[in-house]
Amino acid sequence: YIVVAPNALGRAFNDGSGRAGPAIDKALKDIDDAAFFAALKQRLSVEYAINPDKNYLVSFSSGGALVQRVTLQQVDAFSAYVSVSCL
Repeated sequence: YIVVAPNALGRAFNDGSGRAGPAIDKALKDIDDAAFFAALKQRLSVEYAINPDKNYLVSFSSGGALVQRVTLQQVDAFSAYVSVSCL
């Protein structure tokens, strides 16, 4: 197993919801966290020869909201998506 746990820049990922508050949302507007996760998955797949049928994106809180965004934007990027405790 390989577990990767990146931190959000600031308090939240740019999940597109606008719920982080005006100042944070303004700071995040140019950050494409969904593209970051796709690029990270690609790099790890090459470096570690990961089975493409066993790539899962799982996250909690604002990361859970980002999982929902990635699911909609890149439905085929990961084998499964799990969003935990997201409002």
